[in-house]
Amino acid sequence: MAMCIDLKSLINNLYHGTARAMSGPFTPDEWAYNPNVPVIAFDPQGAKRQLNSIGWLDTDHDGILDKNKKPFTFDFLITAGNPQAAAFGQLLQASLQDAGVKMNVVPVDPTAFFQRVLAGNYQAAYLGWDLDPDPDPFPYLHSSQIPPHGQNFAYYSNPEVDRLIDEGRRTFDVNKRIPIYQRLHEIVAADQPLTPTIQVSVKWAFNKRVHGVKESKGWGLFLWDPGEFDWWIGRDPRKGH
Repeated sequence: MAMCIDLKSLINNLYHGTARAMSGPFTPDEWAYNPNVPVIAFDPQGAKRQLNSIGWLDTDHDGILDKNKKPFTFDFLITAGNPQAAAFGQLLQASLQDAGVKMNVVPVDPTAFFQRVLAGNYQAAYLGWDLDPDPDPFPYLHSSQIPPHGQNFAYYSNPEVDRLIDEGRRTFDVNKRIPIYQRLHEIVAADQPLTPTIQVSVKWAFNKRVHGVKESKGWGLFLWDPGEFDWWIGRDPRKGH
């Protein structure tokens, strides 16, 4: 299914080149990132061949794969009024159709959307999240965080992933944490409980009177020291102070 997401088109057409493709739960700027894990290549026909190999075939020649007389169709929830989600849904819908899969894009009111996701009352959904400087995936990948206990909306459970997350949280030496999280990146990318797609750039504008603004690679303007604590405002010549 991930082979049907045209990340290049998404980045160029929806975000005008101001985003980058993701291969797993960590960004390339984070020390936890595993550079050996590739981004999944866009290949709808390859996806179709893989589905054929596990028994999904178009036996009634209607353009939709089926298995045991059940067509491969599912609903994809997006939040109503979100143009980026709608555009992503339309793009994915067209690519999946080429692979013989019918996806219905279902806009849902934001409140109802999150109620359904938290309750597990959905087949697929479009979500996003912010990453902290410490790339701890415990809230959304650890099995103990399956709703209603947490935000593991994919209802993902892998004992090895749980062990690595727990080990990473107990380890304070970054050099020792790196192989733990890189292995975690590798496993999650292979399992695909969720499919990270793109990291979108963030744009900021500052008044020229604000001095000391610096960006930290991977962390942006905030969540690091001194960050915004190092900013200061210069004298306003119009007011004499």
